Amino acid sequence: MRRKRRRDGDPLQAQYGWVDYGGERIWAVGFTEGGAPYGLTAEQYERAIDADKRERLPRPNWTDAKEALCEIARRAGVALDGSTIGRVRHIGDGLSNAVFAGTIRLQEDHETELVIKLPASDAKSDRDERLRKEAKLLRYLNAQSLTFAVPRPIGEVETGAGLAVVQAWVEGLEVDVRASRFQGGKPWEFVADVAAGIHAINPDPIRDDIPCHRTRLDHAVVLARRLQELDAPEARDAEAWIREHVPPDTPASLLHGDLLGQNLRRPLDDTGRVGVIDWAEACVGDPAYDLAIVTRGHRKPFGATNGLVRLVDSYNRLAASPLTVAEVRVHELILHAGFFRAAISDYGRRSPHAEQERVNWRSLLRRVAQASD
Repeated sequence: MRRKRRRDGDPLQAQYGWVDYGGERIWAVGFTEGGAPYGLTAEQYERAIDADKRERLPRPNWTDAKEALCEIARRAGVALDGSTIGRVRHIGDGLSNAVFAGTIRLQEDHETELVIKLPASDAKSDRDERLRKEAKLLRYLNAQSLTFAVPRPIGEVETGAGLAVVQAWVEGLEVDVRASRFQGGKPWEFVADVAAGIHAINPDPIRDDIPCHRTRLDHAVVLARRLQELDAPEARDAEAWIREHVPPDTPASLLHGDLLGQNLRRPLDDTGRVGVIDWAEACVGDPAYDLAIVTRGHRKPFGATNGLVRLVDSYNRLAASPLTVAEVRVHELILHAGFFRAAISDYGRRSPHAEQERVNWRSLLRRVAQASD
């Protein structure tokens, strides 16, 4: 849409709507003195419409969680009365789940605390399938002799809000892995111990139930292909560096896939075990990926100088197969490509958010290049 100007040079701001400007399609809500439109890009406009639709969808609440607990009690043959189900409370939200906690009395003198996961309004279409596969994995893990605790799957219930997945509560305190906040040891040693324990588990019996790569190299190569989808010099530089530092073609390991402090639980006393929750991202792949999820390409992981080196050194003292810092860097670079892609999708390629992710990615590229010289 071409806009006319007054003879004095001021833009005639009588018409608004879709404008093609600077290679973008913009829903113009106004114009600068120079005639440039401002407003939402087509991409941002569509996301705003989608967000508005999601806001209108009913959100799961404590009554949906209680419905799931009542069904669990009925399946256990427990008569429902005023004391069967305790207080149900909302404890958090993830990308695909609204998470609740509540107590249930399945035995006369014993209450069990459970976690109920209900679908978030913007949950991905494969959410239910992934949670069912996670339940299979948890059943397998609960049958192993582990050095850490994992949730015990209780059941799946169809509710008015969608599929509810019910698990036993894992006792413990959420872990803050910042060195300045971590108590009782070094956070990189804590994470390395958990990661090495997970990677030592035989993945063969559950290969058909979670995403699986045959070797470490296969995993890295599959992820690195995503760089080719990005038209950015950083993608080409990252791909070239990764090609020179790919992991060996050795067997893949069981990975947690999201080994952040929010998914770790420290025991309340010396007799308890560390808890590891939220296995929805589990896969069989390159162990370096699990460490990269923790370090994320930060200049000072754990808020400590050489945090990545300390983590890798601690891991190698425990794990059967050692890793290198460069192998973790491979996955950090791929992760940053994903951060950049997500910012473009959410805010547009020219947005400050996308530009900041590009700057972070470029900074990481400089650091890995300097370390390789």
